Amino acid sequence: MLVPANTFIATVIGVIQAGATPILVDCDRHTALIDLNLAAKAITPKTRAILPVHLYGQMVSPKALLDFAQAHNLIIFEDAAQAHLAQREGYMAGSVGMAAAFSFYPSKNLGAFGNGGMLITSDQEVAQRVQTLRNYGAPKKYYHTEVGKNSRLDSLQAAILQVKLPHLSQWNQLRNQAAQIYDQGLKSGRDNKVVPMTNLAQEGHVYHLYVVRINEASSMTREQVQDFLKEKGIQTGIHYPIPCHLQPAYKSLGYQLGDFPQAEMLCEQILSLPMYPGIKSEDIAWVVEQISLI
Repeated sequence: MLVPANTFIATVIGVIQAGATPILVDCDRHTALIDLNLAAKAITPKTRAILPVHLYGQMVSPKALLDFAQAHNLIIFEDAAQAHLAQREGYMAGSVGMAAAFSFYPSKNLGAFGNGGMLITSDQEVAQRVQTLRNYGAPKKYYHTEVGKNSRLDSLQAAILQVKLPHLSQWNQLRNQAAQIYDQGLKSGRDNKVVPMTNLAQEGHVYHLYVVRINEASSMTREQVQDFLKEKGIQTGIHYPIPCHLQPAYKSLGYQLGDFPQAEMLCEQILSLPMYPGIKSEDIAWVVEQISLI
């Protein structure tokens, strides 16, 4: 299965636990999304599916994905963990492939009070299989046809999500508006030291994260910038500091340093700035002002 090298490790874990082999693919340096041109070169006679990750809240091009899958006879499974209600080219995250997974981790655009997630599909056979697997492999009580597990969303988490869900669209709009303020502020003082990730989805980008690159033109490393902002009371994150192919647990996949240069570069440069619904424009201006000092 084709999987982006630039993603949270859970994407790879899911592939392996399903019994498939992840074939990693480098990303586009401007969007951090999987590079479908490189994905085409990674296809082998055994390749059966592609698992695009709609990273940071922006979808991989649905039209390009569908054309790619049709050309190579592949199934599409979407990792939409960071893309609740994201849209692009007339499609919504979760509507492109055979199935899609969403995360309800508390920090997500739609977050529960604890861990949780959801799989959606329009395929009735897939739906029944997943319902069975998540319930100890039982299609009905005390009758187990498969070796499953307990992956049921508990009622407390569901109740919290049900209260939050009606607000999700508005929260996403507020995130997108905040990102536009960031973009404008960083653009006005842009000297190629701090570069936002490119938004190709426009209003359809739901900005789970607002990510910039601290690139080679900067006299400071990413870690130095992060420390500088921390001293100013500005909390930042790194999503993600180590690409999947360089994680010790996955040496057996056979990859090494240099195999995915764009993902490796991003892991050295990316920084996530404060982003949440309702962040004030003056707070964004303060962050941008401090960045202009580096």
